[in-house]
Amino acid sequence: QMRGKSRLYVSWRCLPSGVDCKSVGPSSKCFCGHMYKQHATDNMQGKQKHAKDVHCKVSGCKCALFNFIPGHGTWSIKCVCKHESTSHCPSTRRCTEPRC
Repeated sequence: QMRGKSRLYVSWRCLPSGVDCKSVGPSSKCFCGHMYKQHATDNMQGKQKHAKDVHCKVSGCKCALFNFIPGHGTWSIKCVCKHESTSHCPSTRRCTEPRC
């Protein structure tokens, strides 16, 4: 019961309209390539009380904050540089593809 009270629930909001467009669920993908359920979503107690502490729990991942990538099924949007989100550094968001 306590886990349900401390869990963080998220929705993706369209900033121009202010409308919540999509609920972020356990399988939602982050910019780092990992799913929402692989991030620290239930750590709202103790010294980590801010929603911004939703870092990735995968060993070696440098993602400090879950950043939702809109998509549908296996499809996700590409960056303006035309590369996938997985071709970018999760902390700086710079493209890691050669000559990009």
